Amino acid sequence: MSQTFLDRTTAARELLVLGGLPADELIDQLDFTGDDNDPVLHSPLRSCAAVQAAIGCHGLAASHLWWMRTGRKQRVTVDLLQSSAALNSYHFLHKIQDGCFNRQQRLPLWNGGCTPSTQPQSHHLDMVNIGVVTAMFPCKDGRHFFLHGSFAPAKALKVLGLDLATTNPKEVADTIMKWEAQALEDAFAAQGIPSAMARSPAEWNDHPQGKALATVPVVEIIKLSAGPPVPLPECGNQPLSGINVLDLTRVLAGPTCTRTLAEHGASVLQVHSPDLPFVGSFVVDTGHGKRPCFLDLKLKSAADQLRGLINSADVFVQSYRGGAMDKLGFSPEEVMSAADAQKGIVYVTVSCFGSVGPWKERPGWEQVAQTVSGVAALNGAATSADGTPTLIPAAATDCITGNLAAFGTIAALAARAREGGSYHVRVSLTSTAMFLQRFGEFPPEAVAAVKDKYSHLTLDDLAKRGWFQTSVGPHGTLAFLGPAVQMSETPATWELPSVPLGFNSPTWDANVDVAPKIPPREVAPWSFCCLRRE
Repeated sequence: MSQTFLDRTTAARELLVLGGLPADELIDQLDFTGDDNDPVLHSPLRSCAAVQAAIGCHGLAASHLWWMRTGRKQRVTVDLLQSSAALNSYHFLHKIQDGCFNRQQRLPLWNGGCTPSTQPQSHHLDMVNIGVVTAMFPCKDGRHFFLHGSFAPAKALKVLGLDLATTNPKEVADTIMKWEAQALEDAFAAQGIPSAMARSPAEWNDHPQGKALATVPVVEIIKLSAGPPVPLPECGNQPLSGINVLDLTRVLAGPTCTRTLAEHGASVLQVHSPDLPFVGSFVVDTGHGKRPCFLDLKLKSAADQLRGLINSADVFVQSYRGGAMDKLGFSPEEVMSAADAQKGIVYVTVSCFGSVGPWKERPGWEQVAQTVSGVAALNGAATSADGTPTLIPAAATDCITGNLAAFGTIAALAARAREGGSYHVRVSLTSTAMFLQRFGEFPPEAVAAVKDKYSHLTLDDLAKRGWFQTSVGPHGTLAFLGPAVQMSETPATWELPSVPLGFNSPTWDANVDVAPKIPPREVAPWSFCCLRRE
């Protein structure tokens, strides 16, 4: 029996139903543009159609919220190529000089005009070290293992009996070749390091964690408590104007969710630990529309400050490994207790492996989700000469998951307005990887025709289409991809420029801007470094 695959419209309808929204009515307000038979990326997976569906759904959810506020409907349009660019939006960050793109200053490689980090050199990784600890390696049993240790390279190499200061890529590869992949995965899991054995889709579907995730939808919206309906704010000219969002996320998926909420008008206060490393280009790219502050939640005073902020929040988003926020006193139940009882709160969890199953507390990243779920196996079979598992040339599960999380959040806010209560929205990178596979694959000849992973996505082409926005702030004059969703009445936009971590104070009062002087750690000096406010 032939398998039925999702297309972007069917996927959008399915997501709207999951969100408890009027799918038949809303789907008629959605326009998808672009040929979804064009892979765009050199990959058989239909990542571009999947992210287009997710973006369309958060646009429709925002449109529905706007209708609830004003009684007015609007058209929502999402273009395939623009959505494809969003899968790697950080790739297109550039500085503007003399009114033009400086092609030598793409931000992931740019360090000019910034205050250097004052952290010791030992806190940084260089490109060589990142290559050593983050890659797919063959094992002695013929299987492959993805080693991901770029935030903790020394710890990752210690599992292999190697020293970061003296090792080289060949030594790492030779050492891994002495292991069987499953034994290596077990050894890394025992140390809490997010690395994994590559599996086929069938193997993942038969794995206990794969089976557990198959029982839950790609976006879960769980009602935690009852309460009176909460009227939507009447201020502002966007669907989420007047909505306060606490952003306790890092890297890509979680920050993409909160950046998306900001583009629909939410006030986003980003809370970051001064002790955690970061990738500068990711911080800049996902920082549009946010006010970032520092709070070290291991300190009682800072935890108490956060509880005070929760009392005025509508949404609390976190993306740490399962159980981490519980240990700090910010589980869904504890956050709900700290929230205003009359209006409740929407708690959002973004994880790698979901909230069910034996791996629910394992850490993980984009690459790990692709590796375990079979996505890397499918991609490698179509793009590698020898079939070696390879990653999609985009942050596919990160970007799609972030947009799905934003959709679930807005849908939960609509439910709170209709019937009151608090809600828990749950998404995961690996569930998204499984969802992506439901779109099927492009034929080999279509994949082979895409020679370069960015062949369709030149700066000049995107600029001519009007998809870039600019901002002026502490990072200088930046050009970056604007929101991929087009709203006919409430254009998605970011009112605030991206600023360095810790630039603002932990308060909802935007007029207070005294920032702490604690410099955060940056993960690599080759990334766009963080400016500190002096």
